[in-house]
Amino acid sequence: DGKQHGQGTYTHSDGSKYVGEHKDRQKHGQGTYTFANGNKYVGEYKDGQKHGQGTFTSHNGDKYVGEYKGGKRHGQGTYTYADGRKDSGEWKDDKMHGQGIQYNANGTVKKEGIFENDKFKYAQKVSD
Repeated sequence: DGKQHGQGTYTHSDGSKYVGEHKDRQKHGQGTYTFANGNKYVGEYKDGQKHGQGTFTSHNGDKYVGEYKGGKRHGQGTYTYADGRKDSGEWKDDKMHGQGIQYNANGTVKKEGIFENDKFKYAQKVSD
């Protein structure tokens, strides 16, 4: 049928590299993509895009561990900044969206509640 499936290593002319599973010449399944600038993604792919569970590590020390959909942070995840700050909770289209917590670098809670498109909307009401 002319379709290719399997595992492989692909090095691109810009120095980026993919090692992992592919289907129909696209990243599909488990894989590791190392970008030319030093960023790295290890996780699941679907139809060439980050999709499912994954870990993205930036060359500057930032790190996201969580769910992806269609190449974007989407679902449950935690983004840890190089300076120690942390955003943890629900994500949609690469932004904090839904229930979440922002932590200061020392680990104390900065904001906790509902976020919409990366903006803090209101504190979560706690029932007693």
